[in-house]
Amino acid sequence: MLSADRDPKRKAQASLCLGALYPNSVDPLIEAVRSENSDVAMYAAGAFARMGSNGKKAIPELIGALTHKEWNVRLFAARALGEIGSDARSKAALEKIVNDSSENPLVKKEASDALQKIGGSV
Repeated sequence: MLSADRDPKRKAQASLCLGALYPNSVDPLIEAVRSENSDVAMYAAGAFARMGSNGKKAIPELIGALTHKEWNVRLFAARALGEIGSDARSKAALEKIVNDSSENPLVKKEASDALQKIGGSV
């Protein structure tokens, strides 16, 4: 469904809705997190934040989204990693964000909050 639709607005809306239908929606949402379209990637990351630990399969893609060109995608990816739970890869990626002096302050705050949730150092 997501891959067949070329309209970024519909893809973003579908990502938002799929988050409510988990766990069957994990694979399409993983694809959406990889999107270059910031709205699609942001809503998909937000859907994983709502899934919590059911989104563990998406950890690699969410870590990758921490380097997305748009800050809002990075913010939602950090939030999702915090909600999904403890993972050594997540901790390392979030600590990198927190220690990056050039990162958007809102993203840094979200990464710091996520680290506190998963027991990482801030």
